[in-house]
Amino acid sequence: MNPRTQAMTELLQAHRSIRRFTDRPVDAALVDEVLVQALQGSPSSGNLNMVSVIETFDPDRKARLHELHFGQPMVLQAPLVLTFCADTYRTRRWLARRGARLGFADLISWHVAAFDAVILAQSSALLLEAHGLGVCYMGTTLHSMERIAELLGCPPNCLPVTSMVVGWPAEAPPQRDRLPAAAWIHAERYQAPT
Repeated sequence: MNPRTQAMTELLQAHRSIRRFTDRPVDAALVDEVLVQALQGSPSSGNLNMVSVIETFDPDRKARLHELHFGQPMVLQAPLVLTFCADTYRTRRWLARRGARLGFADLISWHVAAFDAVILAQSSALLLEAHGLGVCYMGTTLHSMERIAELLGCPPNCLPVTSMVVGWPAEAPPQRDRLPAAAWIHAERYQAPT
């Protein structure tokens, strides 16, 4: 196995969802650098980059996010919450300024932006973990997306699709079990599970 493949395999195998963090601060400049690198290294449908990321370091804002994420303690403990948004607002404004047809107002556009945001989130997670930081995705984002968008000042056509807490790990949980390959990898067509 070549060194790059080995390094990537080790990084993927080392992933753990971290829910407890030290009180060591996270450098905002490092996070910005990671986000820029992640965007540059992630695919984007039509290269439209219909994503926005909102960084929340402020304890008062995190306290409100804590409520919106169903009281999960890691939101308060982690130094940073990243909210990844599907953002067609910026593209729609650009089209309007150029007098172009305003597309990006349908379900397909929403999916394109949402998938781009999730891809960016995963690229960011991998890079953050490569720097030694721990992350945990917040599945509660979709349940509270409108209220989170309001709290974070998102404009119309910009909605949160996933969030993650970020910090220096204070735990080393075991790797979680996953389904065996035969349960989810299908040859040529879907195979009903036994």
